[in-house]
Amino acid sequence: MIGLWGCVFVSLGLGYALAAVEPRRNVLWVQMGIARGLLEVAFGAACVARGVVTWPQAGFGIIVAALIAAAYVALYPRKEAA
Repeated sequence: MIGLWGCVFVSLGLGYALAAVEPRRNVLWVQMGIARGLLEVAFGAACVARGVVTWPQAGFGIIVAALIAAAYVALYPRKEAA
């Protein structure tokens, strides 16, 4: 099971690397990066709120996910002015 999880992270990492190099050609990967970051923040916050984990346990991951999502939003490919 953990090996499969590793495969997921390797494939996502490669997709995010493509998006970072050429965001205009890989807009879908940029959108997935934003969605994944927001989902991680929401899930992490829900786990903290329900008492499943404490803030010291989950805070770093929540903050990093939020920063990554914010970076993708800030650098989102926009159409150039004509």
